Parts: sequence; structure tokens; C-alpha cells
Amino acid sequence: MLSNNRNENGFDFLRLFAAVCVVVQHAIAHLEASFFWLDTGESYWFWDGVPLFFILSGLLVYQSCEKCVSSGRPIWQYFANRLLRIAPAIYAYVLITITLLLVIGILSTKEIFSVSFFAWFLSNIFLVPVYHPIIYEGFGVGVVNGSLWTIPVEFGFYTFIPVLFFLETKYGFKKMIIFVVVVSLFGECIKWLLIINPLETLAEKLFLVTFIPHLLYFGIGIFWLRTWRSVKHSPVLAALAAWFYIVIRYDILQMKNFLGPFYEFAWALPLSYAVIWFGYNAPIFFLKVTKLGDYSYGIYIWHMVVINTLMTFQFTDKYPNLPGTIVHFIVLLFTLLMAMFSWWIIEKPTMKFKPFSSRDQEKKQNRVFRQVR
Repeated sequence: MLSNNRNENGFDFLRLFAAVCVVVQHAIAHLEASFFWLDTGESYWFWDGVPLFFILSGLLVYQSCEKCVSSGRPIWQYFANRLLRIAPAIYAYVLITITLLLVIGILSTKEIFSVSFFAWFLSNIFLVPVYHPIIYEGFGVGVVNGSLWTIPVEFGFYTFIPVLFFLETKYGFKKMIIFVVVVSLFGECIKWLLIINPLETLAEKLFLVTFIPHLLYFGIGIFWLRTWRSVKHSPVLAALAAWFYIVIRYDILQMKNFLGPFYEFAWALPLSYAVIWFGYNAPIFFLKVTKLGDYSYGIYIWHMVVINTLMTFQFTDKYPNLPGTIVHFIVLLFTLLMAMFSWWIIEKPTMKFKPFSSRDQEKKQNRVFRQVR
């Protein structure tokens, strides 16, 4: 049994781990640089950083909404918290990126007054940064930051959480989670059909950046928030869950086509169990890693800008003998520097304006969880 005075958890580290995995995945794909044993084109790497983010968001953000309502605060304070956590870093990213693109010659002063630029700028300001105009085709992959498709997904889910909390309050947790499962299955079915027969339409693209096709992950996080204390958990079960995740996710038994729209249910559940167990039982070392700051969001925002900049200057072509792992460390270094800037200059100062903090509630609940085997 773990000591009761360890009132922190490993979720910050898990978010950091997920962000780094996304960086490695994109650096391998776009810079064509191997990373340790992983060569370009291979799939044996943790490629589910984004689903992990969503699972943790379901657990932690639902808890934030619960705290807001149960303490008698107006619901606008919950939305203010969410907006202050996401928007300032995005706005800083937009301004800095515009400056960078002007300096390196991708963007001209004439193009700043174009309709395409204005539409791109507004899409970021309204937290729907999924419009990619042709004016950026000379910057890396031709898209300034395709990773930001998750921002409207996250914010859409944030707006849906109060609805779920209302359903739980009125009808109970079981009926609410059944509703989540039904909507999640609908989203998975549509997503599966689009994978089999992509339409390449605007409606399809807009659907995929809503929370509906990704509700499964958020819902699993909410499920564990409510049920973790009542289920059996141990390091052995966590290891088995991780093993099942690997077997199913990498389709070792070739069951993906057979499972169809249930495929993501099959691997997301064991993954979630393993990471939630780790979150509540992480060794002290992993808790200390994130003491210097919560850099995961900044890493996620900035890594594609770094990768695109290196691609624009043909970095790997100029240094063909540079080991791929070193290339990855260079990407991670510059990304981390930008993430540190984002955290200390933008994110942390603006978070002081949040109407309330969920950290105290998380620590209190975690003390209870850590007493349960």
C-alpha cells in the first residue's frame, strides 16, 4: 500500500509522455529519421498519444465540471477555466508563427491582407484551427500545424460535459454512461465507414473534428473517474491490460477487420486501465519529472512548427550523416524550449485568472484512490 502523504498523481507525466510520443511519431513520418530501433515506415511505436490525452481529459475535466457545480458556482466559471487553459497558448502560437513565417519568407506582407490569411487567422482565434490555405504550401508539409485538429475536438467535448453531468444528476451514472456508449458507438460506426469508403467531403472533414467520433476516449475517462475505487486493480492487472492493448492495437491476432467499429473499444479499454493505474500509482521519480512545469500542451502545440521549419530549410538533406535519433533530440530540444516559453510566459500566468482550481480536488480524491489496492 502506498503512503497516504503522496497526494499527487502521475497524470501530468502521462500527458507529457503522450505529447513526446506524438512528436516522435510525426518526426519519423515527416523528417524520415529513425528513432533508436524504430525506422521510417514501421509502426511499432506508441502511436496513441492523442487518445491518451482524450482519456485523461475525460477523467480530469469532468471532475472539474463536477467541482464547479457541486460547489454552487455558476457554470460560466467552468467554461472560463477551460478557455483560459487552451486559448492563450493558441493565440501566442498564432502571433509567433506569423512572425516566423514572415521572417523566413513563407508569408509576404501582401498575403497578410488576403482572404485566405484572414480565414486562417480567424479559425485559430475561434479555436477551430483546421483551415489550411495554399499560401503555406512552401512551409514544410504545406500545413502550418495539422496537429491542432484536436483543439475543436477538445473544446467541443468541454461544451458537452455539462450536458453529461446534468444527465448523471437527473438519471444516474449508469444511464448517463449508457448514453455515452450509444453515442460513442454511433461515432465509431460512422468513422469506420468513412475509413472504408472515404468521401473527402467538407461534411466528412467537419464531422471528424467534432467530439462525436472521439467520445469513446473521453467517456472511458469519465467511467474510470466514477468506478476506479470499486474495481480491482493491481500492477499485475495493469501489466496484463498493457499486454492486451499491444496485442489488439498492433493487430497481432489479425482481428481488426473482424471487430470493425468495435476495434477501438477493444484496445482503448485495456490501455485506459493501464494508464489510469499508473497515474494513481506512479513512482516518485515520475511525479518529480513534471515539477518544473506542465509542458505537455506547449509541446503538442509547437512540435509541428519546429518540424516544418526544419523541413523548410532541408535540415536532414544538408546533414545526411546525422543519426536519426539525434535529429529527434534536436526536434525535442527546440520544441521543449518553445513549450517552456509557452508555460512560463503564457499559460501559467493566465491560469491565475481561473475562477477556481481543480487541483485541490484532484489531490483529495487521489489520496482516497491510493488507499485502494
